[in-house]
Amino acid sequence: MTNPVVPLACLLDFDNTLFDNDALKDDLDAQLRGLLNPAQAKRFWELYEVARTTGGTVDFPATMAAFRPEVAPDVAERVWSAIWDYPFASRVYPQSQLAIAHLWEIGATVGILSDGDASYQPHKIAASGLSDAVRGQVRVFTHKQEHLDEIFTWLPAEQYVMIDDKATILADLKRRQPTRFTTIHVHQGHYATIAADPIADIPLDGIGDVLRFNLAQLTRAR
Repeated sequence: MTNPVVPLACLLDFDNTLFDNDALKDDLDAQLRGLLNPAQAKRFWELYEVARTTGGTVDFPATMAAFRPEVAPDVAERVWSAIWDYPFASRVYPQSQLAIAHLWEIGATVGILSDGDASYQPHKIAASGLSDAVRGQVRVFTHKQEHLDEIFTWLPAEQYVMIDDKATILADLKRRQPTRFTTIHVHQGHYATIAADPIADIPLDGIGDVLRFNLAQLTRAR
């Protein structure tokens, strides 16, 4: 059964768009420094970078698979608990829920379209409470802009809005589908100042600025 085509689908990235992922990483670093000695903590983040480079995305399960043999089993379990059982809802940006609710209210169909690994990232999104806010409409890909056919099948729409903190991803989407996407760059997180060409249709200082827009304004920017 195919999903019905809607007039507008609004797709929101997760990390540093709806959720303060920079703060999460800082929190985890502080916790790991309490659980590990300095050499072990340094080694963990080295393996984190190896997993990210190898897999093309942040991958805590892959990082732990490499790190686990290097420490005692009880230490590995405490490290994994710090990562998996983190209170994710505490790092949702204050206006993210309001922004999602507003997009539904003005007539958009809303989904979370995130980059990430196949297990930890969906868990993080669900535990944050934002999966419920988008009515379970969540997809995670290593590089979402390379999965447009799957995205169009998942949420068929006449037009799309993509809200993301990474200008490079928005530019790639615009090059691939120049008339189908309105791109919105949210200047949050450590990628906020990295520019790309073409520039986003709409720049925002924060996710709460979405509340200023109606449906016509979101689509007119194209």
